[in-house]
Amino acid sequence: MLKVSPGQEAEAYRLLKNMENVKEVYRISGEFHFFVILHTEDKAILYRLVDAIKEMPIVTAIWNVLISKDNIRGDDGVYLNWLKAHSKISIC
Repeated sequence: MLKVSPGQEAEAYRLLKNMENVKEVYRISGEFHFFVILHTEDKAILYRLVDAIKEMPIVTAIWNVLISKDNIRGDDGVYLNWLKAHSKISIC
């Protein structure tokens, strides 16, 4: 999730949607402005992508949640249920 400078929401959305490995961008209300889903096959690429987002001048704050194949335990959604209980957003 990330926050952007006031009035920069449309520009942030455009920049995020055009980044490689950004799969989905959701505009949310509350403390953060966007929920962004990234997908990479390599953690090094993921870290570089997150760093690139952090370095955007219009990004003022970022909160990372890493969900990997190792975190999700089968089809019962154990990790996703934990995430729903501990986050300020709804995950369907």
